[in-house]
Amino acid sequence: MNPNGTFKAEIPIRTGLAPGAYKIVAAVDKDTRSDPITFENKMSFPTIYLSNAGTSLNILAPFFLTLAIACFGVLMGAGGGFILNPLLVSIWPLPHTIVAGTVMPTVLFSQGSGVYNYSKIKFINWKLGTTVGLSMVAGAFIGPKLTEMITLSQFKFIFGWILLVLAALMFWQTMPAYLEKNAKEHAILKEFQRRAREAAAEKLKVPEYVATAK
Repeated sequence: MNPNGTFKAEIPIRTGLAPGAYKIVAAVDKDTRSDPITFENKMSFPTIYLSNAGTSLNILAPFFLTLAIACFGVLMGAGGGFILNPLLVSIWPLPHTIVAGTVMPTVLFSQGSGVYNYSKIKFINWKLGTTVGLSMVAGAFIGPKLTEMITLSQFKFIFGWILLVLAALMFWQTMPAYLEKNAKEHAILKEFQRRAREAAAEKLKVPEYVATAK
C-alpha cells in the first residue's frame, strides 16, 4: 500500500478457470472499496473448457493417449475404456462421474471400427456376441446409478482391484500350460476356417447339366 492510497496485489488464478471477463474488487472494510479491475481469461485451441467438469485442458494430450489405448484395447477385444477411465481421472482434475459418462460413448468409435474389421476376417461369433450384448444393455442401466452412489476414492479402489484381477488373469495366460492349450485351440480354429471357406466355395460353383438327345 502506497501513502497515496494506491496498492499492488498478486491474485492467484486457479488452473482451469472458465474463459471470459472477470472483475476484482479490493475491500478494506464494508465502506472502503477499490474500483473494479477487469481482466479477461482468454483460451484458444488446443485448450478447451469443459463446462460440466468445471475445468479446462489441452485436448491434444487426451487425444494421443486415447489413440495409443484404442490400438491396444481393440487388439485385446475391448474398447479400451477400462484403461482410459482411470488414467483420465488420475492425470487430469476431472470428476469420475464425468469421465465415466464421457468414456462410454467414445468407446463406440473404437468398438464400431473393431467390429467392422473383425467381421471382415470372420472372427465374430454373433450368437455369443448377441447374448453378451443383451447383458451389457442391462448393465448399462445399472452402472450409471452405481456411479452416482460412490465417491472418487471408492471409485479408484474398486477400479484398482478390477485392474489387479485382470492383470493376474493376463499373467496367468502367459504360463507355458496355457500357451500350449491356446496353440491347440488356434490350430482347431484355423481348420474350422479352412472348412468354412471350402464350403462357401462349393456353394458358389455353378452346377453342370448334361443334355441327352432323344
